[in-house]
Amino acid sequence: MHSKSNPSRGVQQEDVWLAADSLVSEGLRPTIEKVRQRIGRGSPNTVSPMLDAWFSTLGARIGVSAPENSGDQMPNFLQQAMQNIWQMALSHGQEEADRQVAQSRAELAQATKALGIKESEFIHQEQLRLAKQQVIEAALNVAQKKVEDFMMRLSQSQKLARKQEDELEKLRAKLTAVEDERNLAKCRLEEDATKHTQEWLRQNERSQATQHKLLEEIDKARHETKKIRANFLLAEKRLDAERSVAHQEKILLQDQLSKTKELLATQALDLKRLHEALDVSNLRADEINSLLEKQQIVSETTISGLMEALSLHAVQQTPRLKLPVRKVKRPIRTQKFDR
Repeated sequence: MHSKSNPSRGVQQEDVWLAADSLVSEGLRPTIEKVRQRIGRGSPNTVSPMLDAWFSTLGARIGVSAPENSGDQMPNFLQQAMQNIWQMALSHGQEEADRQVAQSRAELAQATKALGIKESEFIHQEQLRLAKQQVIEAALNVAQKKVEDFMMRLSQSQKLARKQEDELEKLRAKLTAVEDERNLAKCRLEEDATKHTQEWLRQNERSQATQHKLLEEIDKARHETKKIRANFLLAEKRLDAERSVAHQEKILLQDQLSKTKELLATQALDLKRLHEALDVSNLRADEINSLLEKQQIVSETTISGLMEALSLHAVQQTPRLKLPVRKVKRPIRTQKFDR
C-alpha cells in the first residue's frame, strides 16, 4: 500500500493514501485539491472516492475503533484530532489568504504610486508645453508688432519721398519759369535797343536844325538804355542767385532722396529678416507641438496599459480570495468515513 507510484500509470489508491498520510504528518488536513497537488496528477472524480476510503480506514489505522452501539457517532478523541486538523487547515488557509491579500495590496499600492508618478510627469510635461506655447505666442505677437511698425514707417517714408519728389518738381517748374522770364526780358531788351537805334537813325537823317534836339534825345535814350542795361544786369544777377539757390536746394533734395532710398533699403532688409525669423519661429512652434502631441499619446498609452494591467491583476487575484470558502465546505464530506 505504501509502495511508490509510477508516473506512467493512472492514480492508484496507494498514491492517494501516501499523499494523505504525508499531509497529516505535516499537520495539514487532506483535501482533494491538496492530494492532487501532492501527487501531481489525477482528476477530482478519481481522487475523491480514494480519499473517502482513506478516511474510512483512518480509525483502524491509528488503533481506534468505534463502539458497536455508537452508530454513526465519531469518538471524542478522533473528533478532537479532526477538529485540530481542521483548525490547522483553516489557520493555514487564512494565513495564505492574508498573505495573498497583503501581496495584492502591495502590488496595487505600487501600481497606484507608479500611475501617480506617470500622471505627475504628464502634468509637468503639459505645463511645460503650455509655458513654451505662451512664450512662442508672445514672441510671435512681438514680431507681428515689429512688422506692423516697420510697415507703418515704410509707408511714412514712401509718403515723405513722394512729397519731396513733388517739391522737387515744383522747384524745377519754378526754375523753368524763371529762365523763361529771363529769356523774355532779354528779348524785350533787345527789341527796345533795336527800336531806339532805329529811332536814332531816323532822327539822324533829319535836318541839321533838329540835331541838337536829336542829340539830347539820343543822350536821353542812352541814359534810358544804361538804366535798362543796369536793370537787366540786376535782373540777371537775381536770376543767377535764384538759380544758385535752386541748385543748392536741388542738391539738398537729391541728398535727402538718396538717404531716403538707403533707409528704405535698410528697412526692407530688416523686414525680410523679421519674416525669416517669423518663419523659423513658426517652424519651431510646429515641431514643439508635434513633440508634445507624441509625448501625450505615449503618456495616454502608458496609463491605459497600467490600468489594463491593474484590472487584469485584480481579476487574477479575485479567485484566490475565495479559496478559504471552498475549504470550509469540504469537511461535510468527511462524515462518510464511518459508513
